[in-house]
Amino acid sequence: MQPYLCQTGERFIGDSWCFRNQSLREVGQQLADLMQQTPGTPPPAARMDEGWAQAAQKQIAQEQRALTVDRACDIVGELLEFPHAKTLLDVGGSPGMIAIGLAQRHPALQGVVYDLPQTAAVAQQNIVAAGLHDRLRAASGDFTTQPFAASYADIIWCSSFLHFVEDITTSIAQLFNALTPGGVLVAVHAEISPNQEDAASVLPFYLPLLLRGRHVTREGELASLLCDAGFSRVETRQHQPFPMSPLTVLIARK
Repeated sequence: MQPYLCQTGERFIGDSWCFRNQSLREVGQQLADLMQQTPGTPPPAARMDEGWAQAAQKQIAQEQRALTVDRACDIVGELLEFPHAKTLLDVGGSPGMIAIGLAQRHPALQGVVYDLPQTAAVAQQNIVAAGLHDRLRAASGDFTTQPFAASYADIIWCSSFLHFVEDITTSIAQLFNALTPGGVLVAVHAEISPNQEDAASVLPFYLPLLLRGRHVTREGELASLLCDAGFSRVETRQHQPFPMSPLTVLIARK
């Protein structure tokens, strides 16, 4: 555990774990009241952006750098399309470490990290620090109210983004339209299993989103929505190991 818990470790993640622990404790204290309320209206995008930007500078960056980047690169690296891909779109990319990691493994890849404005600014700083500003850039938009817009991409990495959109069906259609013909969407999100034991490993982190009016789909629901949007050959990999909880990885081709 030394690389993860010692501040001098190459994959130090202590601030991130403390942040997650604090968040869980706060939700635990509020849980009884939240369970008695109708799911609330999500906070304004500007306030959400400010909080994410602060977390992206340290806690989320630590988590992506230490754990998520390797997992994401393994998943995308297994795609038959990856060696031939020219463009990447990382939707809801936060500090941008996943796009940076993929670009480092694919010297010809160019891409965009898309997030809310203040968060995208953090990603742009990380892109410049990694020396990849000639191939990567950050773009911003208010994805809770505005149509999703991006250049066409051969591969889209979309992790946890659909939990926070206003209209999940419209957002999936926008992702479909942003792909080049033959392109691949890799959607990584939490889903609630009908199996009690599997659901118990997800709900501590994602029940608060549901209680606050966010989307957390039932197992199989997101795959069905992707098929309805026109994606073909939707491959489902359930209960994949990610830092917070097991997630579902969906690989969908246009």
